[in-house]
Amino acid sequence: MARLELSDLMRLSSGAMTGHPLRSLLSMLGIAIGVAAVIMLTSLGEGVRRHMDSEFAEFGTNILQVNPGKVETSGMPGIFGGTTQKLTIDDAEAIARLPILDEVQEIDVLFAHEGMTDAVTEAVRRLLIDRHRGEEDFTIISQSEMLKVFGRMMDVLTLGVAVIASISLLVGSIGIFTMMWISVGERVSEIGLMRAIGATENQVQNIFLAEAILLTVLGGLAGLAFGFLSIFALRLVFPDFRAIAPTEYVVAALVLSVVVGLLSGVGPARRAADLAPVDALRTE
Repeated sequence: MARLELSDLMRLSSGAMTGHPLRSLLSMLGIAIGVAAVIMLTSLGEGVRRHMDSEFAEFGTNILQVNPGKVETSGMPGIFGGTTQKLTIDDAEAIARLPILDEVQEIDVLFAHEGMTDAVTEAVRRLLIDRHRGEEDFTIISQSEMLKVFGRMMDVLTLGVAVIASISLLVGSIGIFTMMWISVGERVSEIGLMRAIGATENQVQNIFLAEAILLTVLGGLAGLAFGFLSIFALRLVFPDFRAIAPTEYVVAALVLSVVVGLLSGVGPARRAADLAPVDALRTE
């Protein structure tokens, strides 16, 4: 048998799919749901991040919070008891006299712009250490640091929901495997005929692998379209909620759908390739 070109593989695979449209549709549906779930959940996570960023931005990123008590890792200063030297009005007035500041609002420090965060933080730290007998018994938190911490939390959350949504791709792969296994059983005589006219084991295997990959790619594209349409509809209803699918998760979902198709098609494709031509031709 002549060498199979990619166009030949696609023609044979699409022909097998159109021959069983309902089965093909059900096979693609599981993949489509998985990809759509990844797109929608990661878009919601990104929308929450952007909404919170805009809420924080209203307060400005040129603000420092100075709290009594030293925090080494996390938590609120002084929450577990112990002696904490309180910040006084004199401390606030001393900070306010720093030439790089605009004003002090209670114990919040307001300065010109975000680019001065490091300089202001260091200036306030040195001043208070000098006033507190060389002890750093206070905590300085900038609005920029709070945004970075929140961003890291949202990264973990978005990754988590993407992994959870990807589980549905695993379920879809089981559906592809089952449908392809049934398809091999129904096409035994066809496989025997291909082998009889000279098709090699690799060519038979590639035909069934191409069919599995085509099913998952089409399912993935359908899921991608549905996910984007859902997010578009959400933004029409809630225009202030800037949900958008992160590019890396879109690419990952499509690549994963192809990998799922390849892996779920290996078993049925090997079964088809291993059929003996004579025995396959005898099967009705």
